Amino acid sequence: MKNKLEPIWDFDEVKNCSLMGYMKYSLNELESCFGTPHNKIDGTVDDDGKVQYEWWFDIDGTTVTIYDYKEYRDVPEDEPILWHIGGKDYGAVLAIGSLGFEKAVTRPEYMERLENAYGHKESEKGWEKA
Repeated sequence: MKNKLEPIWDFDEVKNCSLMGYMKYSLNELESCFGTPHNKIDGTVDDDGKVQYEWWFDIDGTTVTIYDYKEYRDVPEDEPILWHIGGKDYGAVLAIGSLGFEKAVTRPEYMERLENAYGHKESEKGWEKA
């Protein structure tokens, strides 16, 4: 069966995930697809307060996390924001895309778009003029 999405409730299964990509949607849009964020259901709290909303899934055998990062504000539920897509490899972004989230892009694709749009690129020192 294609696109089988199963929630992950054991946080240990997602500990080794890292940032793989981004997508821009509103909280309402994501909640309508995925339900209440998992960290709001199970009470998992981000110790440093950098993440307010997070979902953890297995999509066809691929571990995927979706989370806001450093919003530090009450985001209106209908305001699209940049969500982070975490996983063990770029397959996480492809898995989200397979669910119909065509705005999902890998981190390198996103950085290339920024460079093309603004003439700056990311380096070891931060953002510099291209």
